[in-house]
Amino acid sequence: YKPLTRRFLVLINDLDFNIHMNNARYLSIMDLGRFDFLVRSGLAKYFITEKWQAVLGGVHIRYRRGLKPFQRYTLTTRIVGIDEKWAY
Repeated sequence: YKPLTRRFLVLINDLDFNIHMNNARYLSIMDLGRFDFLVRSGLAKYFITEKWQAVLGGVHIRYRRGLKPFQRYTLTTRIVGIDEKWAY
């Protein structure tokens, strides 16, 4: 599958006390990316019929720079590997 991208904007309710995007918000945006990937790739119907869930099994995040209020950013979601239990 090719990578899918979505554009977002940092909103006021995304900010923490340091006036940049809250760390937990990154994970919420990634949830949206997984859901979007399932729907746009056609995999959602298989997940529904097999009663599978696209849950986060683990995460490693490196924050390179903070996202400021009203800054635009792009989320890219892709599958880089699959084994018998997980898609990465």
